[in-house]
Order: sequence, then structure tokens, then C-alpha cells
Amino acid sequence: MESLVDTLEKLKKVLDWNKYVPENVSLNTENNTYYNPALDDYIENLEWNQNGWESHSNNNLLSTYPEYIPSDESIKYLINNGDILEIGSGSGYWSHVINTNGGSCNPTDLHPKHKAYNINVDSYPVTEIDEEFPTTIWCDVEEGKHTIIPDYPNHNILFCHPEGLPWTEEVLDLMNPSQRLILIASWYPSPNATPFFFKKLIDNWTLEEQLPVYSCESAHTGMYIFRKN
Repeated sequence: MESLVDTLEKLKKVLDWNKYVPENVSLNTENNTYYNPALDDYIENLEWNQNGWESHSNNNLLSTYPEYIPSDESIKYLINNGDILEIGSGSGYWSHVINTNGGSCNPTDLHPKHKAYNINVDSYPVTEIDEEFPTTIWCDVEEGKHTIIPDYPNHNILFCHPEGLPWTEEVLDLMNPSQRLILIASWYPSPNATPFFFKKLIDNWTLEEQLPVYSCESAHTGMYIFRKN
């Protein structure tokens, strides 16, 4: 029987994340087709190197924006391939970008940030000022667990920067064969999901497409679209 270590090594070979590591540090916002405010600000205030984005000025971008930022290629896919249910939306940045660009994404989170900060407004984004770490809330996020997936049988599932907790494995079990898993993550070993999540993924799913994503955490990050076998 194949060991977990062997399976994960196989996964690394199948998914060549280095192919999509951004190499051009002088990215030009004029070339960006889609609304994507985080990337615009990153380009203006941060510098890309092999370790990810690093600040060359006094700013709080790493706390006001999510760890992973969509590229034009990933946004194009997300707005042109059906309805999406996002699990673990956090501040709602990805759903905000998808919906603003004409797509359809339902953001959900077990602990929505707009409720944590008692924010109730007619329009977003809203920045909750904190002396040390300002937090930007991008949209209303529905309170809910990953167990709502069967209630959205015709939605693809967006899973961005999943936690390294066992419940992440259940996301794969709850999905039906017609749904696509859109995973934004770094690959094992990483803080994303669990080793058993990746084992289930390689044993029972097929990679259909791989697109670039920018990250302030790691250069080894991408958007991966999987189909259930």
C-alpha cells in the first residue's frame, strides 16, 4: 500500500507550482483588465521577490488584504465558469472581486468578520481602524459551515487558504461529481489543509487547470481546478 509520504511526493510532481510563480517584479497595473484593488496596491507599495511580496515602504497592506491575491487569469476563470460557493471567505475579498467583475459568488464563513466588528452598512468595502492592524471588510458574508455544500449542488466550490484542520477533508466528501473544486493554496508541506486532504485529492480527483495567484506568504501558490473522479 502506498504511504502518505509517497502519495504527497507524487502530488508535488503532478502539480508543478513553480510553473506559475510570478517572475516579473515590475508588474504594471495598466496591463490588468479586471478590478482587483489589492494587486494594484501591492504593485505600488510592495516588491516581489522569490519569497513573495515584501514592503519597501511603511504600510499595512499585509493586514488589510488577504494572503492570496487573484491574478487576471484566475479572475477570468472565476467569472466565466458558473456560480460559486466560497467556503471560509474571511473578509470576503475574493467574493467581492468575483461579483464586482460580473461573476456570481456566495461568500460563507463560520465567523464572518463583518459580524465580529458589528459592521452594518449599505456599501462596502469598509475599513475597521485598528492602531496596529487595520482590517478591511469587503462584503457581507453569510454565516455557515462547510456542511452547507450539499445545499448548493450546482455551485463550484471556492476554497482559499484552507486551515490545517480535519474538517477540510470533509469538503471533498460533501461535493458531487458535477462540481469543481477551486483550490487556492500552497502545497504540502504548508499550513494549508492537512496531509490527508491532499491524499484524498490526489486519489479521487483530477486536476483540470492551474492558474497563477499572487501571495504575500509564499511564491509556491496557485489556483487549482479539480474534478471529482
